[in-house]
Amino acid sequence: MISCRASKSLNRLKSKGGRETRIKIVQNIGDFTYQLTEITDDKAYKFQEANSIKVGGVNEKEGPLNQRRFIEPLYESKDKKMIYWREGSCYPSKTDHRINNIGMLYRYRAVEISGSDSLTLYLKMYDKGDLKIPSGLKAK
Repeated sequence: MISCRASKSLNRLKSKGGRETRIKIVQNIGDFTYQLTEITDDKAYKFQEANSIKVGGVNEKEGPLNQRRFIEPLYESKDKKMIYWREGSCYPSKTDHRINNIGMLYRYRAVEISGSDSLTLYLKMYDKGDLKIPSGLKAK
């Protein structure tokens, strides 16, 4: 298991929100892909805990599936398909949906097919937020 940071004080998490913020319904394309239409203008979306991608699903036992549903439709900006893999669990994150109100972020790496530059996505399956296409990417 890979850690994003060596340590993080759990006391600092008490001030961070773990609330449901999704207001838009997420449509599926088949069973394994979300239909993503809105591109975020937030350059930090996906790169930080405070801006992690809140895919939700843990209460419905679909957390890992929701992570894949989010990543599957993503393309690199030059219309090249990306491959991705879960690199590991990251540091603790505040949530209202786990024992002791602490969940983990999940770190994914993505790279375009035949490419060498990769990017990192931080996903959170314990909370639901509006899902947007990260800056610099497209979605099918």
